[in-house]
Amino acid sequence: MNLNNAMLIRPILIGSMLVLFASCGNEGGTTEGSTAPTAGGNTTTSQPPPRTSDDWHSTDTLFAMMGGVNGKVVADLFVGDGYYTMKLLEAGAHVIAMDDDPRNIEAITAKKKEMNIGDDRLEIRTCTPGSPNLNIAEVDIALCTRPFISIPDHTGYFTKVKASIKPPCQLFIVDFLQEQTPVGTPMDQRIPSEMVMDAMEPAGFTDIGAYGLKLPYRFVVQAMEFVEGPDGPVMPQGTVQVP
Repeated sequence: MNLNNAMLIRPILIGSMLVLFASCGNEGGTTEGSTAPTAGGNTTTSQPPPRTSDDWHSTDTLFAMMGGVNGKVVADLFVGDGYYTMKLLEAGAHVIAMDDDPRNIEAITAKKKEMNIGDDRLEIRTCTPGSPNLNIAEVDIALCTRPFISIPDHTGYFTKVKASIKPPCQLFIVDFLQEQTPVGTPMDQRIPSEMVMDAMEPAGFTDIGAYGLKLPYRFVVQAMEFVEGPDGPVMPQGTVQVP
């Protein structure tokens, strides 16, 4: 399926997606000496990484889709090579970075020490693919950039992830499209966005949608929880329902 630039929403999730671009003005403007809250609510200051130009990852676009990350507590569910953690820090987020591979934990810990990044900006934790190392309602947003197919027990894992996110429980999953691309995971590790969306409802998310071609070579699935009332999320213009 060609997703184009529209957001795909399950028909049962009528009228409830959050307009995510209102806060994009926060991106790119907060770098050195920025102040961000820690997961426990304290506010301290440390030196974040210097702002760098982006590449095909298009993190500025991704963070705008996330409603801006400056001053927010963001869980990087699988840190991998640390790319997204560093980009989140550049954009002003407080990051809780975790991984199940000790080599990745060792590398990001060394990077933190080398760049003199304090605990007020970056916390590093060991996790497992089946359980995030997060407390209840500890983060504002969760980001998953690990190949979705490599995460066992999607329902069990993402149910725990949802419990760690403050309402409206915004989770963003980034994975590669099912087509040949200049970069990315092997084709046998790629699945359609519809399969990712289908896995989110049993985990307790009520508003689930997918963006295609907003980012080069990848789709973004957004899962969240419906919030009622005039201040709750609304469906963005141009939304296309999935039949």
